[in-house]
This record gives sequence, structure tokens and C-alpha cells, in this order.
Amino acid sequence: WDPIETNTDLPHWDDRNGCQDAMEVLAWHSPPNCIDQATGEKLPSHCLTPGGNDPYVQLFQDVRMLPLFESGVNVAQIYEVCFVHMPLEVDGTDPATFNRTSDLAMQNTTRTWWKVGQLVVEPLFLLNPWQYIIHTPAEIRVAPLHRNRSSTMHDDFPELPADGADAHGPILKLVHETVVPVDNAICATGRPSARSVRGLSCPNASYCLPRAVKEGEELVLSGGDPAHLIEIQRAGVYAVCYCEKFGNAEAACEDPTEWMLVGKMIVAGPRGEQEWVLDKGIIQSFDVIGFGFSDENSLRDGKYGPYNTVRILANGQGSCAGAGNNNLATTSLKVCSPVNKGRCQYHSMDDSVGVNDSNISDIPGVVWRYNSVYPPAYIKSLTPDPGGGPSTVATFAQISVLTEGDTIHFEDNIEPHASHWRRKADLEGIITGAGRGHDIVELMDAGRQARIPMSLDPFPPLTITPPESGRWWRSNRLKVGNIKGIEETPPLLVCWGVKSDVDEEATYYEMAGYISWVNPNYFTVLDVGLTSTSAGTIAPLIISFTTGDNPMYLEARNAMQLRVCFTNTSVLAFADSSVHPKPLEHLYDADQQHEASQAVCGMLFVEMWSSHEFGFPVPRGCWVDFNRYGAEGRVQAIYMIFTPLNGLKRSTQYQLVMNVHLRHAVDDYTGLSEDPGLVEVTALDDMMAKPEGVVDIQWANPDKPIQDPA
Repeated sequence: WDPIETNTDLPHWDDRNGCQDAMEVLAWHSPPNCIDQATGEKLPSHCLTPGGNDPYVQLFQDVRMLPLFESGVNVAQIYEVCFVHMPLEVDGTDPATFNRTSDLAMQNTTRTWWKVGQLVVEPLFLLNPWQYIIHTPAEIRVAPLHRNRSSTMHDDFPELPADGADAHGPILKLVHETVVPVDNAICATGRPSARSVRGLSCPNASYCLPRAVKEGEELVLSGGDPAHLIEIQRAGVYAVCYCEKFGNAEAACEDPTEWMLVGKMIVAGPRGEQEWVLDKGIIQSFDVIGFGFSDENSLRDGKYGPYNTVRILANGQGSCAGAGNNNLATTSLKVCSPVNKGRCQYHSMDDSVGVNDSNISDIPGVVWRYNSVYPPAYIKSLTPDPGGGPSTVATFAQISVLTEGDTIHFEDNIEPHASHWRRKADLEGIITGAGRGHDIVELMDAGRQARIPMSLDPFPPLTITPPESGRWWRSNRLKVGNIKGIEETPPLLVCWGVKSDVDEEATYYEMAGYISWVNPNYFTVLDVGLTSTSAGTIAPLIISFTTGDNPMYLEARNAMQLRVCFTNTSVLAFADSSVHPKPLEHLYDADQQHEASQAVCGMLFVEMWSSHEFGFPVPRGCWVDFNRYGAEGRVQAIYMIFTPLNGLKRSTQYQLVMNVHLRHAVDDYTGLSEDPGLVEVTALDDMMAKPEGVVDIQWANPDKPIQDPA
């Protein structure tokens, strides 16, 4: 009971003392207490559980409390304990008329109730729920969260085996969470499949082998025998469920109320069976969908995550584990590393391949975080759903560039406050994601707000340190970027792995999917015309192109884009469209896709023309990537975004006029770029369905050399 509401802290002689009339909590399950034996209803009297005959110590044994489930997590329960000397059937005094201030008030023949203390009912807590990786031995450890403040979790187990026909003791089982979130009820009926978990056998929902063993104040499930360690075979979210089953309790764990959800853990790894088709000769990226991705920048309880990497094998039949993952697709692709300013290196373990000093065998996968956009998309606040629903609204300082269905984790600089130490610990676990993270169920305000299924009542006060700067990361998606296919390929195997240090060789665990490269479609015409050839000047550049007869121009249902890329800005660089043009400076408020605007289009382009009867489609906005491929400004690109169903048309002529800065004299443009020309023009596909898909592409060099001024 809440002592403020029930006044349980008042002395026993005060008529306002809440212990006398308060109802017992419904969480008390057994033995039966404070109930009407005929109806089973709770009463403020009829509390018959005895405490024994010792006049100095009253011991109430075998009491079982039902768990309390809040926002997908079992939390601690905090109760006031009220005590009375004698049970009702031997008490001849009417509590309503008895004088609590008399000398007999506390004697054994009275029914005067008073508070003797506070009881904290601890749930078991899953230790380190975020440190599991697919296909690695899993050691599941559970214990009360505050072992130094909790009573002994168990007596020592009798010397009977944890495995085999005579096994007994606590059951810890893993239930794979798929569509429906696992709760206490599903813990009672669910069991692991051999496909998902190896080393843990549950012939039925109430019986599993091996059993957990006690180490100190922890229960540990590891498989015991090194030859039969528990391994998770499929990446995903797993619920750890708990029940006690000793040898003399055959029917134990068949009652659903005896099962409890301890916690949820994410087993890191790819979803698998993805397919990617990229265009040859173009630097592109692809997303690996999975679970539990973190990185060296993702802080959780003082620990950072690993580096995620992928390898692409030379065929589709290799193995991602062991020596088989050394057969890399060296001749098929390059990795255009930011370390090498966007220049491309071979995907090889042999540095003698090609002309680069250091090739790349482990391709990094990047986790999207709060600072993946600039300014950072910090969490400004977490507030209850204004509509009163069972959810919380996260408000970001900037557009977060997340999508519905993403899973995010909050770092540990968002602190809840509570009056009780144990309640504060529960709130910390719920807010940070309790190991599982928070799924985004709805995006609002153009991506500046996200609704997550976290419900707290009452909603606690929060402190974000520094203010309005909550940190987060996304765990269900990796960006593998800057890959350039050299040739057409059949499907190649993509393997996922991790390493603890950037300089280490990664360990690979699982197949992420298959990737292949195909020849792209090309513009039928691309001409780049200089209106001046004098080095050091700024002058108009005319880009003329004709789209091909690609049906993808008709199929896109969402916005499409046009990209104009300068592949070596030390020769040819962007300038603004003003009357007295200047070299284009970094536009910090227009260097990300979500910052695109029509004003930026006007700043960059002098004229737009089309042979189509409706003219050049009006752009929805433009933005500039000043650091494409991490090339430190050597490669820059302008993106023009069209409104849905109003993009470029097939088999149509287009012209763009823009100012450019001719940086220095060039007689021969050969070899000045990783690409076939200094200017790349690309019609990009549906931004939602195929954000990096290419409809048409072409490269060209200026039609005249750049000369030193006379």
C-alpha cells in the first residue's frame, strides 16, 4: 500500500492508521490469506497465515507473490507489511469498538494492526542481456538486481544432477519472440525449437534440460558439459523464462502462474536470406537487416559495442564460418574507403593485389546513431502519449531519419527519478530498453517525433545530461557503404561478423544474404559543355542528357531523384548561381537529404529545360553531399528531389545550366577520377522502395580542355 494514501506509518493508536482496514494486495498468491473462504474474495480481515510459536521471531514460510508486469518488463513490488498478534477466530474483540489507546491494545488477545516494515519483492534480473552473438556459447545468468540488499534467492540445492532423468531444480528456458511479445503467459506455454536453440531440450513447456545451477547468488544456465553448450542458432529477440521444479513437486511448472519472464535479450546477427542487386561501376551501399547491432560508439552501462563487418565471398556456396570465409570476391568489387579519401581498394586479404598499399578484407558496417545527422538528432524529451495511449513520445532535436519498425536503444544519459531505490532501478531498465530496445510504431512531425510502446504510470520525472541531449542508436539495421562492383556477377555470399578492435581481424558467424552486380542502364546522351576554358574562372556549365526507355521511370510510386556529381573537385567544383558567382561554400543547413529545399535548387541551378510538353519537373528540393564516399570534399554531389509521380520521363531530353569553378588547367582528363568522367549524372529510383537504385547513369568529361589564361 502507498503509505501516503493509507497512513500505514501512523501509530497503532491513531484511528487513521491504514493497516486496520486496508485490503491485502492481489499479488499474494499462496498460501491463501485474507480471503473469504466461501467466495475467495479479498477481505481486510480473515488473515490466517500463521507466523509460528516463537515469541521472538515470526516466520511466514512458502509465501509466493505473483509477478508484476509493466511495459513488457517484470518489475519489483514494494509493499507495506502490517502485523497483528492473533487470528480472527480466537479474537473476541470487535475491532470497530476496541479502544486502540488502551493498555491492552498490543496484547495477544487483540486485533490491533500496525506496520512492521516494508517488503520489496524482487524479480529475477537477466544479467548482460545485450552481449549475445549468434552461434557462440551462451551463458545465461539471472539474479536479483541488488543482491546485497536482497534476501538469499535460494537455499543450496540438494546434491542431485541438473541433467538426466533425475534432474530437478530451477528451469530457465529460452522462448523466441517473433510476432507477439512474450509475457508471463507465453512463458508458461512456449518452448525453444531445436532450430533456434542448441543444447537446451524442452520436450514440453513445463520440463526442460539441463537445469540452471546456483553460483553464489546467481542462477546459471550454460549447458554444463563443454560438449553440450547452449548456442543460439537464429538471431533475434529471446525471452528468458523461469520456474522452479524440484524432484518432490512433479506437477510444478504446469500451473501458468508459476512461470515468470526474467527478461529479454537480443542475440546479435543478421536476419539472413536478404538479396541485393547493385549496379556495376557505381559506388553504392546496402543495408543489412538484423538484430542487436551496436558499435564502438554505442555506450550501454559503461560498455561499448563491437565493430560490425561483412565479407563478400567469391561464390554463393562458401561458408561464413572458419577458413571458408577467406575466399573473397577480390576481382569482383572494390571498397572505396574514407581512410583513402574515397579512392577504391580491392576487397582482398592480400595487399599485393592491385596498386594500393592496403586492401580491405573486412568491410565495415555502420550503425545509425543520434549523431549520424548534423546537427545531432538528440532526444530532447520523453513524454507520455498525449492521447492517453499505452506509449511514449520521443521528441528529437532534428529529423532522426528513422523509419517505422526500427528498433532504437537509449544510452545511459537519460535518468529517471523515483522516491524508492528499487523503483528507480526498474525505471532505468525500462527506459533504456530492458535489453530488447524500443520499436518505433509511428513517426510524427516529419520524423522529429517517434512513438514507442513504453507505458509508465505514473510517468517519472527525467533528467537528460546534458539537457535535451539524449543519446540513442538503431540496432536493427547496418549500412554497408562505398562498395563498387567491377564486373557483373552471379549471387555472391555476404557474411556478417564482429571484431572488438578496429585493427583486429573479424570473426564471421552467419550469412546475411546474397549480393550480385548487373550492368546499369545508361542515358542515351550526356554532354558537358564549357562556356569558358580559362582556368581560375567561374562560368556556366551546360549539362545535356537524354533518358533511356527504362520502364522504371513509370513504376516509381514515391519521389525520385536526380544526382549531379563532380568526381574530382580539384579540377571542376560547384559555384553558386548568383549574378556575381562565388565558389560554393559548405551549406551546413542543406547537406543532408531531409534538409532539401527549393531555395537550395535556386542557389545551385541557373536554368532548367526539357523537351517534354510539361517542361522540366518542378523539384521539391535540393541538397548537397559535400563529402561523398568520405572523400574529404574531393567528390561532391547535388541531389534534386522530385515530388511523387512527377519526376523525369523516359526518352526525353533535359538540360541543366549551373555555374562551375574551373580550378586549374587540364589538357587531358584521363585518370583524374576513379570514375570514367569528371561529371556523373544519375537518375535514381523510388526513394522509399529503392533509395540507391539506378534508373539511368552516365559519365562525361567537359567538351574542351581547361587552359591557363592568356
